[in-house]
Amino acid sequence: MHLHMRAWLVAEAEAVDGEEALRRIRGESGIDFDPRRTALLEVRPEDLPQLPGGVVAPNSSARITRYEANRLQIETNAPTATVLVVSEIFYPGWVATIDGQPARINVADYLLRGIALPAGQHHVEMHYAAPAARTGAIVTGFTLCLIAGLGIYTWRKREGRSDERGGDATP
Repeated sequence: MHLHMRAWLVAEAEAVDGEEALRRIRGESGIDFDPRRTALLEVRPEDLPQLPGGVVAPNSSARITRYEANRLQIETNAPTATVLVVSEIFYPGWVATIDGQPARINVADYLLRGIALPAGQHHVEMHYAAPAARTGAIVTGFTLCLIAGLGIYTWRKREGRSDERGGDATP
């Protein structure tokens, strides 16, 4: 288990841009920010999850059950909708599931990962699916098919010519 890795639930979220999130975190805004209570999500206001607000219910929990370099599993439980905040840097290519269903990872608190969760018990998994590696694999696959196709085409054309020459070989 990664000692510095933490995950927690909050019952409040605000839609902010990166600059506003940074001002709040640095205390340069007139609005107080408590990361244990509120998630600053870089989403449009209409994409904010519907949350009860206030302090998260006392019996709520988020427990990391598996931590690897490119895979993370967390068990959560809360009687209300929450946002799971994970103290890992948000980076493109990470994908998440909640109980096996695809879920969106949002930038939370300027550079962390946040996932909106419905009420109840959930198994959250995040894993890294590098977009560059995936694109590279697709390009490699197409390239191999193209090379194979060209090879077959060239071979057939050559075979066709040798058949023609075979017939005309008698002087």
